[in-house]
Amino acid sequence: IRPFLGPEGLQAVREEIQKVDATEKETDLFRFFQTQDLAPRLSKAGSEASKKQKLADSELPALEALAAVFASAEYRELVQEVTTCGELCDRVDLATQVYAKGSHLLCHDDVI
Repeated sequence: IRPFLGPEGLQAVREEIQKVDATEKETDLFRFFQTQDLAPRLSKAGSEASKKQKLADSELPALEALAAVFASAEYRELVQEVTTCGELCDRVDLATQVYAKGSHLLCHDDVI
């Protein structure tokens, strides 16, 4: 996992995120911009079966690298160890939320 993506890789992720369309979402609890799930656009995200259906060359190579880290057995094992959450699948859901000036996410517990 180390050195993760490095400063250049993280900057490349940021630049690619800025190229992806985002939609404003707003309720009484939050206001932000959110992309659709990016995983379907990435060949290294998702299960092994779904990877075979995707193109070899990604249009978002830095996000592809990030998804590969999140999907790796090493990363999943680390998350399982730290959180004691049990076994994780290799599928990655990947979306971005951008909080611009005036955006917010209020503390809440998702209980209705």
